[in-house]
Amino acid sequence: MVEVDEEALGRKLNVSLAVDVDPTKFIDVARRLVAIPEVAMAFQTSGGHDIFLILWTKDRDSLTQFVKSISSIDGVIQVVPSFILERLR
Repeated sequence: MVEVDEEALGRKLNVSLAVDVDPTKFIDVARRLVAIPEVAMAFQTSGGHDIFLILWTKDRDSLTQFVKSISSIDGVIQVVPSFILERLR
């Protein structure tokens, strides 16, 4: 695994976003999400949500704008952000 100093890149917040998607629009939504530069990792998941994103953002205002932007994508039903407090492993 590669360690990245996000703060040196001007990114101070590590955030996970759980994204719920209309199943008929999943492929289009996934393609749009993975094309966003702030998205460090993207996963298709089963269970409570459809897509799980890890992103780096510079501050809470940027996060708010990012969530609004993702929420406006056709096919996105819900976005649930969680702050990553500490990497345990």
